Amino acid sequence: SAAMNVGAVETVGEYDYWAEIENRTQRRLAVEDGSLQVGITTGWPDLDTHLYHFGWGRKEFSLLMGGPKVGKSLALAEFGRNASLAGYQVLFITLEVSREIVTDRLDAALSDIATKALGKSPHIVEAKIKALRERARPIMIHEYPPDAFTASMLRRLLENYRAKSVTFDLIVLDYADLMESDRQFEKV
Repeated sequence: SAAMNVGAVETVGEYDYWAEIENRTQRRLAVEDGSLQVGITTGWPDLDTHLYHFGWGRKEFSLLMGGPKVGKSLALAEFGRNASLAGYQVLFITLEVSREIVTDRLDAALSDIATKALGKSPHIVEAKIKALRERARPIMIHEYPPDAFTASMLRRLLENYRAKSVTFDLIVLDYADLMESDRQFEKV
């Protein structure tokens, strides 16, 4: 069955815009009164209030842009960490830095110990991470070399997780611009 689903396109089906206004109204009221949470928190309440869904939108693409060495990768790791601690399951894909660097950054942030000092207090770091793990959802980290990861590889990765009944609330892709295209283009 997994082989049959390779390349399958999921559809949400038919939606009658005019007939569904009552349902949209009820949804909007539930979002407004707080009984329905539609966004995935960034972990920064001030930022959440400025985002349309009061956090990252589900089934939406958000992009962080900035110059080199301004903290984009650090922010992405923090957004993933915050989502995990808020009860969301996270897939973190890194194309630029190693898994070890990503996990060291997460360990440092979560243990409140500087990255360079992690080796001096490994048991303290471990204890703090284990204490937080009790309330967190998984963060699955995958590392790929630059210019080797494609959209079809991401699709297959997600399908493999779905086959194990694992779905992600948030997918963080560090350095999407380093992805390789599935399509071949002629050079002009």
